[in-house]
Amino acid sequence: MEALARQTLPPEEIVIVDAGSRDETVSLLQKYSSFLPIRLFVCPGVSRAVGRNLAIREAKGEIIASIDGGCIPAPNWLENLIAPFKEREDIDIVAGFYEPIIQSPLQEALASIIIPSLREISPEDFLPSSRSVAFKKKVWEKVGGYPEWMRSAEDTFFDLSLKKIGAKFYFQPEAIVRWRIRNSLREIFKQFYEYSFWDAQAGVFFPHYHKIWIYLFGLMLLALSFFFPFIFYFFLLCFFLYLLRAYLRARRRRNLSWKASLWFLPVLLAYDLGNVIGYISGKFKRR
Repeated sequence: MEALARQTLPPEEIVIVDAGSRDETVSLLQKYSSFLPIRLFVCPGVSRAVGRNLAIREAKGEIIASIDGGCIPAPNWLENLIAPFKEREDIDIVAGFYEPIIQSPLQEALASIIIPSLREISPEDFLPSSRSVAFKKKVWEKVGGYPEWMRSAEDTFFDLSLKKIGAKFYFQPEAIVRWRIRNSLREIFKQFYEYSFWDAQAGVFFPHYHKIWIYLFGLMLLALSFFFPFIFYFFLLCFFLYLLRAYLRARRRRNLSWKASLWFLPVLLAYDLGNVIGYISGKFKRR
């Protein structure tokens, strides 16, 4: 809230949906409402997609800027995010960018795995996260809003729905928010399990899901090594090459400290297994 209060372009309104928090969130928001244009809706139990749709439906403006709880926008975030709408009338959706808040070696390792560098991003193909995005309300209406049947990865499906109707995307890397990434192996596995599960339920397949075949091939080699011990060495070689490739890519993204390097393998496995098990589960479970 303090970061939104310091925006170089003040928001005309701030619509917030609280899904039933049990801490001091609501009372704190009521205090901030004395100097910020906050409109608060408390709806216990709603999903992110339902909450987003409710907030957008209640918003009065024609351009919606979205940010998530736990995110801290840069002072010029909103100004940079909506600038393309003023410059070009054909723009329908502006994708902002994001940076992690790193407070531990584990988070440093995770950031190197999941966050691409700007030089890796193709502006035409980049799908914005709803932690930093703006769009015209009319295109939200045209695709029926966020998919309320999805419990996670709803913003990816929303982006792809906009792509299907020919909405015009614009990448704005200067519109930055910082957000708190997961800080335990259990949380990492759970997060990417849910993302992958719902991607599979929605029929969405990204190139990084090709790792499913790599892991299944590795399991096959491991099983065969019980009958043919020499195959175990081939399994170790393949695993080492896969790990080396992932580590070198991570080092190109950021200079990892030695402590983060020690965390790299367990973090990579938690991330990969969340992807693999989540996607397979999503494919086999009926929607």
